[in-house]
Amino acid sequence: MKKKTITQLKELTVEFKKHFWFEYYIVSPLKVFKKLAFHSNLSLFIFQKPFRGNIFMETFRGICFLIHSIAYLVLIVGLFYRKKIYEKSLFSISLVIYVFYLIFVQRGIEERYALPILSLVLINLGYFLLNAKNTIANILHK
Repeated sequence: MKKKTITQLKELTVEFKKHFWFEYYIVSPLKVFKKLAFHSNLSLFIFQKPFRGNIFMETFRGICFLIHSIAYLVLIVGLFYRKKIYEKSLFSISLVIYVFYLIFVQRGIEERYALPILSLVLINLGYFLLNAKNTIANILHK
């Protein structure tokens, strides 16, 4: 009974991938990435209930949303602007592989899976902003 059920599930998965490949390979991973990247990452009770609606709390939540969202969008850019391979492998390649794993293999995003890389994602954002500032300064001084 157990082997038969597993075989049926595998066959169903193959059929689904064949008939709904766009949903499986494009739409679903984009939905998972949206859940991963586009939120404020403020899940503590104090951010969710007591001060909800307060102008300062909502402003803080908006700022955190922007930082978190931009940080995840900059991950892909990190593959191209880093020059040293050890920086690229630590702050770009490994993070992109992990995010790829989360959105294509695991497909179920919980905070506990994203938190281990959050500090590296934010460091990547800071490095990107520093490089962008230096590039703009060099262009303006020429």
